Amino acid sequence: MPPPGYDPAAQLTAALGEVAGRHRVRVLLHTTLEQAARRIPPAAATLVQTAGGVLLETRAERFDTMAGYLAGLGRPLTVHHPTELREVLARLSDRLASSAASGGRDMGPVRGR
Repeated sequence: MPPPGYDPAAQLTAALGEVAGRHRVRVLLHTTLEQAARRIPPAAATLVQTAGGVLLETRAERFDTMAGYLAGLGRPLTVHHPTELREVLARLSDRLASSAASGGRDMGPVRGR
């Protein structure tokens, strides 16, 4: 018999998140848990409300894909781990700003793992 409060769906979701990619990702989203949960499906990441916002923990295979996903959330954020993701996000930001200034003529690939 499972222990009281055991949630098999939550356990499975957490286990699936652990195998989704080789890079561990920790990002603080400067939003509420309710707002984050509207945009991020439970199978995609673990979300925990903290005093500073919502801690998102997940795994990623590629930093460029994760950077695009995070940018698409449309919320301010702070990358806690890994440093490489922070660097890829900075390049994506520069690229988007350049594209906006040039009317889209400067879009090129973002390099990252």
